[in-house]
Formats: sequence, C-alpha cells, structure tokens
Amino acid sequence: MGGYKDFSGKLKNPVPDFSPRTNIWKCVTSFNDKTEHPAPMPEQLALDYIKTWSNENDVVLDPFMGSGTTGKMAVLSNREFIGIDISQEYCDMARKRIEKYNEARLF
Repeated sequence: MGGYKDFSGKLKNPVPDFSPRTNIWKCVTSFNDKTEHPAPMPEQLALDYIKTWSNENDVVLDPFMGSGTTGKMAVLSNREFIGIDISQEYCDMARKRIEKYNEARLF
C-alpha cells in the first residue's frame, strides 16, 4: 500500500481502502456506444455523478455535451436532460445517441 510519511515519521495513506466516496473515483472506461467524439466521458463516471447529485425526475444540465454520455445516462436513470455544445456536429451526434434510449424532447 502506498502512502507518505508525515512529520512524525508515521506512514499515512492519502486514499483509504474502504470509505465513502471522496474526490477520487475509480471506474472502467469502456463504452457501450461507439461514437465519433475524440474523448467521450466514461458512462459509469457520468452515472455516478448523476445518481450522487440528483434525484429521479430532476433535470440534469450538461453545458459541454460532446457525444451525449451524460444525457444518455440521465435518461437511463429517470432524469430529464438539457445539453449544450458549441459544435453542431456534436449536438447532432448526441441527439442521435440519446434518442436510442428515449424519445424525449432534447433542448
């Protein structure tokens, strides 16, 4: 187990083996949907954020939507979704991807 020594010489571990979630999350970076986006967000990471900071039927806003991973996971976890991106190409890509999972309105 890694760690560091404090000023007294005791070994300290900055990341506990078992604890409530902190600012370090581990997730698999596999994707169920192929996308043309150069850097899609891992689906499990998006799902963890959504479930941690929202409730079912809440609205999830993604101001940098990219390929729509957050939107897909929001829809699959019973949330509404608003996505914004400066690229029309990415907006079209995200809309197509999310519509596979929900026939809801996209803004």
